[in-house]
Amino acid sequence: VLDEQDSSYTKHILTSDLTVDINARPQILVSHGKWFAAEIIKTKMDDTMDNYTLCGCTCMPGFDDKDFECAKRSYLIEKFPSLKDLIILLTPVE
Repeated sequence: VLDEQDSSYTKHILTSDLTVDINARPQILVSHGKWFAAEIIKTKMDDTMDNYTLCGCTCMPGFDDKDFECAKRSYLIEKFPSLKDLIILLTPVE
């Protein structure tokens, strides 16, 4: 989760197996005005390439297309230069 107001980055581990990490959670709340992305990570229990995830995003109040915005890679790199490699990994080519 990237927060432009305080230039912070917070990494969350989302999993149903809460023994994976002391900070593991089954879900998180991402407040308005923050950027988020996700990736599947390999764990000790994974021994195949058949990894997948089902995730969703619930918006409150209701979602409206006119309010939707995808961050551009170049914009995020400008705002968070120390996270350039991560941003490149998690954003599409412009």
